[in-house]
Amino acid sequence: MADRFMTHRAVVFPLHECVRANGMVCRYDSETQEYGVKYSSGYIATYFIPVPAGHLPPDKRPPGTHGFRTNMDYYRDGCKR
Repeated sequence: MADRFMTHRAVVFPLHECVRANGMVCRYDSETQEYGVKYSSGYIATYFIPVPAGHLPPDKRPPGTHGFRTNMDYYRDGCKR
C-alpha cells in the first residue's frame, strides 16, 4: 500500500504533494487520510493514517496521535521541515 501510494499514483486531487528543503517528498490524500514520506533516493520513510488530537491538551492526547486539529494541518507542517 505504501509503495502504491508513494510511487504509483499521479498527483491529482485529492492527493497533495510537497518537497521538503532536504529533498524528502511528503504526500497526503485528503480523502483517504493516508500520509507518507519518502527520501529523495526513493526509499519510503513512513506511511500511515494520522490521527488528529489537537483539540485535546498535550497531557490528554492518546498515544499515536498528533497535536494538530486536522490531518491537513499535520501535512502542511510536515512540508515546512
